[in-house]
Amino acid sequence: MEKKEEKRPRFKPIDGEPVSALKMETELIFRYRTLEPCSMELKLTNPTKDRFAFKIKTTDNALFKVQPSIGFLPPNGQMCIKVSLTVKTLVQPSKHYVAVFNVKVDEKCTDAKAAFEGGKLDGVQRVVATCEREIVDETADAGASIEAKK
Repeated sequence: MEKKEEKRPRFKPIDGEPVSALKMETELIFRYRTLEPCSMELKLTNPTKDRFAFKIKTTDNALFKVQPSIGFLPPNGQMCIKVSLTVKTLVQPSKHYVAVFNVKVDEKCTDAKAAFEGGKLDGVQRVVATCEREIVDETADAGASIEAKK
């Protein structure tokens, strides 16, 4: 019997948003335990000959921390962005996403935040942040700690 490949949700672009020249090469699937931080790397690539400022936003700043959340990506450059999830209660599996906004800048631009003032965007790309709760076998953990005490 063949196993069906699980289809993960994809975020559909919003009408009227410019398509991003930057590429995100990582799907974000967080397998978390409540109250334990969990991190993923989001690989951001600039396949063009242009320099871009980027800004990353999430659907919930209490759940997700992004480092760096704003910066520059040089021509033909790559950067790994750390996205951390800290869950205090159960999270809906595919309700959240990470969005990367970008604007083309020249070498004279030294303030990535200022590049976004005025609302001009050259591109937007989103990726679904799938949150899957790991079920911990507490009886196995309890047995292991009893063994460790002996």
